[in-house]
Amino acid sequence: MYCIDESVLKMIPSDSMSCNFKVEGRRHTVMLEVVKVGYGDRRYFVCPCCGKKRTILYYINHGFKCRDCGHFNPYKKIQNGTKGGSSEIQYRMERYAKKNNIEIVRFPFNYMDYIQDERLMKKGKDSFRMKLKVLQALENMRFQTIMMKKTFSNQAIRKVISEKHPILQKVSLKDMTMIWYDWESDSGKGFTIPASHNRVSQLTKDAMKGI
Repeated sequence: MYCIDESVLKMIPSDSMSCNFKVEGRRHTVMLEVVKVGYGDRRYFVCPCCGKKRTILYYINHGFKCRDCGHFNPYKKIQNGTKGGSSEIQYRMERYAKKNNIEIVRFPFNYMDYIQDERLMKKGKDSFRMKLKVLQALENMRFQTIMMKKTFSNQAIRKVISEKHPILQKVSLKDMTMIWYDWESDSGKGFTIPASHNRVSQLTKDAMKGI
């Protein structure tokens, strides 16, 4: 489902009080509202249906609506799955990627799909590399839930997403494609992924060095 969120607001000029979107060949105008907060101003979308301030609007039935007006539950996908299982982790990956303007081109996620991304060449590349590490770490967890029928706690998942998990500092992107780690602990212990489950081919290993 198409939606607009706070990542879109960052691309809209700060003095704009409305924004336009073209969906399904139609132009849609969404009004914005500014609210004073402790650290400055914060902008919100105004739901065209109820007029309430919202951080996310969904395109439902040929128009933008908040989840209440559109009778839409964005968490239904993970509620129907196992807590801490593959569906929830994939959902969190997609949310994290969208928030950081990263397009997940396929699953299983592999950072090698982004080695030509210009953000790895620019100033601040370490920040983008960390975003890739978070996604690769989540893929490491997701793959374990599929192959080993295990689940991860909300605490472990959130620690990875917040970029605060110690394992993210201890291992490389390449390591996370070759070894399954115990994300419930901070030790960095892991074991080699069986060859039958490892999608990283010998042909790409040399290209991974130093990434």
